[in-house]
Amino acid sequence: MSIFLPESWNARKGSDYSDLCLGLLLGLGSLKFGTPANLAEMTSAPGNIYEFLLVSWPLNWGYVLAVLVCAGLIVAGRGRVCANYLIYCGVGWILWNVIASFGTMDAVLTGQVMVHFWVVLLIWYTGWVMARRGVRYSWLFAGIGLGVIWVIWNGCQQKFGGLEETRKFIYSQEGWQNLPAEFLYRIERDRIFATLTYPNALAAFLVLSVPCLMVWLYRVGESMHGKRLGWVLSILAGISGLMCLFWTGSKTGYLVAAVQIALGTILWLPVSRKWKAGLVIGMLLLGGILFGWKYNDYFRDGARSLTVGRFGYWRAAVENVQSHPWTGSGPGTFMRVFSKNKAAGG
Repeated sequence: MSIFLPESWNARKGSDYSDLCLGLLLGLGSLKFGTPANLAEMTSAPGNIYEFLLVSWPLNWGYVLAVLVCAGLIVAGRGRVCANYLIYCGVGWILWNVIASFGTMDAVLTGQVMVHFWVVLLIWYTGWVMARRGVRYSWLFAGIGLGVIWVIWNGCQQKFGGLEETRKFIYSQEGWQNLPAEFLYRIERDRIFATLTYPNALAAFLVLSVPCLMVWLYRVGESMHGKRLGWVLSILAGISGLMCLFWTGSKTGYLVAAVQIALGTILWLPVSRKWKAGLVIGMLLLGGILFGWKYNDYFRDGARSLTVGRFGYWRAAVENVQSHPWTGSGPGTFMRVFSKNKAAGG
């Protein structure tokens, strides 16, 4: 029945819909629930169809949806807790965050983040239960892949006039000042963000998801019309993802993608080690040259986002560890720590 991947990717027959449901839940998360938990107040319920389609949804909507879907999948799959080191890792992680919450410097922020953590743990446990009974990865990756494709498509639309057209249309409407601040903040800038909150968030999403999308599309093409179509679909996805990554303006994302490509060359290309070494060195040199060309003005101005921004974050983190060596300042409170450190002249 699989039209997405060869049968070799399917661990069992049946329950296609449960695997697709989990995949669609994860795919929808990248489309509508990309707001960080500690910035949940930036989103509000959409007031009309335009906001419903274009603006991120409140995280509470996502939490309710995730609980309902995951509970249904666990019950349908007759999931039960079994002794396993992965279960112990997840339980240990959430318990440590609960302990750290008692000494938090901001109970509201920590509460928002802890709800997010519990929902993430539930989704992770649901995936673990389904993996133990066998998953048809063709359907699981179909849901995730469709979400990633829509994010990339949305980013390309923003680059080629969509963001500017949206900006002009919004500003021509009466009462545009009353739109959610999160939405107005995003459309004022030229760096694309697709369906996520910030350009850097999109960059992080792309470096994690595009390699998986490339593999999935390769399998799709291979199952439909042989390896040639698989390579075409995979390369198109990779190029589109790299273009969107470039348009986010994320320097860290650019460097991570260069390392990914180098590692992919080492692992996958069926050529000798000398050829692999030469290709990797060449790609890294080319990537470095393009990076220097793209961000020439950035380095000429002293790389302030690195020397002031990143170093400031690290310095605040070190001071926070020194002040709270055991449980920290509380889950989700680093923004408060950094603001306090910055106000003190750190």
